[in-house]
Amino acid sequence: MVILAIALALGLSLSNRSVDYSGAFAMTLGQECNMVCEDPAKNGYSRRSTLMIALDGFRPEFMNDSWREIIPNIHRLAECGSVATKMEPSYPSTTYPNLYTLVTGLYPTIHGVISDYLERDGIAGAFDPRNNPQSLTLQNPGWYNGKPIWQIAKEQGVITGSHSWIGNSVQEQSIGGFNVDPNPHYYVQHNPDIDFHARIQSALNWFTLPSNKAKFVNIYMEEPGNTITQHGVSSDQVKTALEEVDDAIGLFMENLIRDDVTGCFDIVIVSTNGHLDVSCENTTYFDSVLILFLTLACPGTSLTKTYPSNV
Repeated sequence: MVILAIALALGLSLSNRSVDYSGAFAMTLGQECNMVCEDPAKNGYSRRSTLMIALDGFRPEFMNDSWREIIPNIHRLAECGSVATKMEPSYPSTTYPNLYTLVTGLYPTIHGVISDYLERDGIAGAFDPRNNPQSLTLQNPGWYNGKPIWQIAKEQGVITGSHSWIGNSVQEQSIGGFNVDPNPHYYVQHNPDIDFHARIQSALNWFTLPSNKAKFVNIYMEEPGNTITQHGVSSDQVKTALEEVDDAIGLFMENLIRDDVTGCFDIVIVSTNGHLDVSCENTTYFDSVLILFLTLACPGTSLTKTYPSNV
């Protein structure tokens, strides 16, 4: 049985799908679940394999029935698995702190990725994966604390892979006189130009190698978060973005159906953080609230702007 755990943050019809997507898995929506694992020892799946996919900005409302036709593959996985009603993201509730929390189990203040943009003494360049994802600076181990799941699994003899996940391509470190490679066995550093189908295909390749098959792979997809940020939660563009990620997930499942190994995999879909629509009509300026508070609490108090001398 494929298990789906959708961790949700407060964050079209099949005819519009791409040419290499048939909709075979989505078409089973509403039918009896029959996840099979034919001859697992022969197929190399004596131990279940796990695919973890992070969808940026995936909201809990997307699991409502009104979204079934837009993301039928995700709904089918939920139908045959389990769904969390919500998730409380770590603080700050932005993409990269939460991505690294998901693979380390640590708060951002512990694992070190406390923002989507960082500068740190002793490290040349800035940590800015959103705007400069191919920067060699991101490979500096000084940004990251704790052990991600792929490193822990690797130490236990489990073959792992990672695509587009922050921290998956870090330089080797010397610890106790030994060189330690903290990366998964197979990895691709984040590159937004690599489409979701190609990322899924990489995972399929790693899972189906003739030897040294991956048993755990995680993939990050920037949607629907990127589109929500640009166009808002309720925009038509968001529906298209959701189709794209659902299409890629469906493509993965169709390959499992073809090989009769859907029951040999656990599929875990998580979200980084959520989004809400805001408008200029619903804006409160902090200065006005602070002045009102000071006026009520301390009559006669005045505000003076001060600037640190070392900035």
